[in-house]
Parts: sequence; C-alpha cells; structure tokens
Amino acid sequence: MQDLKSLKFFLEEGRDPMYAKDEKPGEGTYICTMCYSEIILKSNSDRLPRCPDCNATFYNEVI
Repeated sequence: MQDLKSLKFFLEEGRDPMYAKDEKPGEGTYICTMCYSEIILKSNSDRLPRCPDCNATFYNEVI
C-alpha cells in the first residue's frame, strides 16, 4: 500500500517515480524495483549503481 501512495505522490507532483542506473537523483534512499534492496546516496553528485544484490538497474525513491 505504501508503494501505491508513493507512486501517487510522485505522479501528482509531476515527478518520474523511477530512476535508472547512472542517474543522479539526489541525496536519499532508493529501492531496487526487482529485489527491494536499499541504496543510500549521500551526495547530490552520487550516481545510482547497478543493484549489488540482483544487478538490476531501476530504483524508486523512498519518501
């Protein structure tokens, strides 16, 4: 249910809820869309890596 609320928030705000490997989405926590592993970016200049657990390349931001 929380995922649907997050998606609704992003869509209402006009933001894309999904980020890809090598994007710089900003400081925050991101969840792999395949295995739900968390990635924490500590700087706005950090890039999203491939998921270290499943090698996937897409993430959603935790809000």
